[in-house]
Amino acid sequence: MPVIKHQTYIKSKPAKVFHTLTTADGWNAWFTDRTTIAWNKDETGEIRLRWTVNGDKVIEDAGKIVEAISYESFIFQWCPGESQTTVKFNLHPFKEGTIVILEENGYLNSIKESMHVLAVLLAGEKL
Repeated sequence: MPVIKHQTYIKSKPAKVFHTLTTADGWNAWFTDRTTIAWNKDETGEIRLRWTVNGDKVIEDAGKIVEAISYESFIFQWCPGESQTTVKFNLHPFKEGTIVILEENGYLNSIKESMHVLAVLLAGEKL
């Protein structure tokens, strides 16, 4: 099973990075344009990611928020391809900012899934 792993440094404190990952406004600022997040009292919930393409076509995917530990991690599941995947963001304070470690797993070994993984790895901008 292919696994996406990526690590980056963001020159913002973990609290700000965590806020970006756990709010609709945060997601819409860097990755989507109409995301919604519904939280349960136990720090789980639902994330609904939405993109508008060419002004009128909407692409949407939703999944379960598995876990959110303030300023440390955010884990959710979604189905960007043929299978459900789990996305984990781990946050580590470093100097004046945060090391973000992303891991996504659960992809099948199909051509379609492999092309999606490649597209994700090559994407550097908001869809």
